[in-house]
Amino acid sequence: MSWVRHGLIERTRINDNAAKGMWFAGNNLRFSDCEWMGNKGEVFWQDHFAEHVRFERCKINNNGERGATFEIARGPVSLLDCEISNNASNGLWFATSSGVVIDRCRIINNAQQAPGPLPAENLRGNNYWWHGRAAGQIVVSTNPREAHLGLVMNRANLPIAYPYALNYTIRNSVIAGRTQGTSLISQYWHTEPRSQMPAYVDWYKTQLTASGNTYWHATNPTPFHLDAELDPAKQNNADLAGWQKASGQDHDSIWKEPAPGR
Repeated sequence: MSWVRHGLIERTRINDNAAKGMWFAGNNLRFSDCEWMGNKGEVFWQDHFAEHVRFERCKINNNGERGATFEIARGPVSLLDCEISNNASNGLWFATSSGVVIDRCRIINNAQQAPGPLPAENLRGNNYWWHGRAAGQIVVSTNPREAHLGLVMNRANLPIAYPYALNYTIRNSVIAGRTQGTSLISQYWHTEPRSQMPAYVDWYKTQLTASGNTYWHATNPTPFHLDAELDPAKQNNADLAGWQKASGQDHDSIWKEPAPGR
């Protein structure tokens, strides 16, 4: 992993690698007209403390694990006119990250690994993540444990106040799925059950602005995962109307199968 500052990567293809396509930390980065396809492992992992990271007209398609991961990003992180599709695990995963803008994107048919039965001992801990069980097009982790990691790993060794999941914007985008049991938008704890997390934040109620989106799921009529409960028997899932009511957002968004391509 490398720490990168003030970079422009454009018209670059990172394809068919046996492991991750790209893994680094940094800020003031711009990716323009880039492509990540056919990589066997994690495709794009932006590690701790990302600031001012921008993707324009990028494609992250047909990879063997998650499309893109942003871990403890301070933001802003902007994805504009991008396509994230047909990746085996989650399309976009934001772990304890803030300042996210998704605009005019197509996030389609990711999470192709359907969640299966999970042993009780794995309902807590990383196994739920690493095996693709928190499966969705967009997954947001609001986890105080990772916020604490942000304090520990401050490069200047100074304590900082770290947000969990603040200031998300999702607009003018197409978000669609097919695999049974997967979601369109999910939130999860990374470790402990909700009852043990007093600082719990329902980010979509207070930190989300969403409008003009097209949602659709071929096999799941309630693809919005409204709580962080990992046990499927306890989950609170909603259809589009329920999502609109719970979030107070997306009132002009629609439920419609997307046309192929852009």
